[in-house]
Amino acid sequence: MDWCDIENILISGTEEEISKLKCPDCDSKFKYRYNEKFHSMEIRCDGCGYLSRMSDYPYPNCVELFGVEAVV
Repeated sequence: MDWCDIENILISGTEEEISKLKCPDCDSKFKYRYNEKFHSMEIRCDGCGYLSRMSDYPYPNCVELFGVEAVV
C-alpha cells in the first residue's frame, strides 16, 4: 500500500478500512485535516515526517465517519 492507496481509502473507504490505515513508510498512525471552506486536505505523519496537501478535494468519507480532523 502506498500514499495514493491511502488517499483513495480516505475518500471512499469504509469505517473499517479507514481505521486500519497506517503510514506506509514507517507503520505509524498519521493525521489528516480537512478544510471544508477550501475543500482541501492535509495528511501528516509525525513518525517519518510525510506531509501532503491537496486542494479541490472531494468531501471524503473519513470526514463523514471521523470528523474534519483525526488520527488514524
